[in-house]
Amino acid sequence: MCGKVKYTYTGEPVGKVGYYQALTIFAAFHQMHMLLLTMQQAICHCLQCRKLSGSAFTTNLLIPWSNFHVEGSPKSTSWTQEMGSPFESFFCGDCGSLIYKKTTAPTMKDAAIVAAGLLDGDGVFEDLSMDTELYTEHRANWLKPMDGWTQVEKLPS
Repeated sequence: MCGKVKYTYTGEPVGKVGYYQALTIFAAFHQMHMLLLTMQQAICHCLQCRKLSGSAFTTNLLIPWSNFHVEGSPKSTSWTQEMGSPFESFFCGDCGSLIYKKTTAPTMKDAAIVAAGLLDGDGVFEDLSMDTELYTEHRANWLKPMDGWTQVEKLPS
């Protein structure tokens, strides 16, 4: 990042604000099965995150809006996520670094989806405790599932 746009946050990244909850319902042998997922920190393999990052996945922190502050004037672009949710991506207009995403989708509207790779400080990024992989249906076949992490094939629209 060139430093023209910066973000800061206070507190710990949490999934408790807005409870990033995905309710997956599917019929199997005429029974309904529900999986309630509460996520704090995740990598995302969805096609849009892959394109935004130019890599195999994005590394994201969910930061409550009340704890998230941006200095500078990021540019933004709007898009629709593959399951139909509207998103807006904010990035530095000078260097192009993705800073954060937001959505009006009920499951994530209360938190900024922050690009964790931009965190400053020795070891800050390396010491994160990721716990979830999203959109594993799009995980590159040369990547293996992360042991002990919640695996989510896709989120409902």
